[in-house]
Amino acid sequence: MQLVKVLGEETVLAETSCPWSFGEARGFALEVRGGVVRAWLDGELLLEARDGEEPLPGGAVGLVCEEGTVTCEAVRVTPLRGDVSRPQGDPISRPPFP
Repeated sequence: MQLVKVLGEETVLAETSCPWSFGEARGFALEVRGGVVRAWLDGELLLEARDGEEPLPGGAVGLVCEEGTVTCEAVRVTPLRGDVSRPQGDPISRPPFP
């Protein structure tokens, strides 16, 4: 799994292996707060990256599969709760899972 930023060119902010079996349902959540990007898989923090070079103030999210197939039931984008102006590195709680 990779967290990739695209601003003119692609930059891999973080990556890790992620074993996945065909037909296996997984819960995925992504949070972007300032220059900090965090990704959870099944409620566990999987990746955290700090984008110190031109953090994006807004934009889009995408799911990309380079090999095989990906399906999803829903993609939901919601605004952050709380103070979004906190400095990088402050602890935050993980996003809720339905």
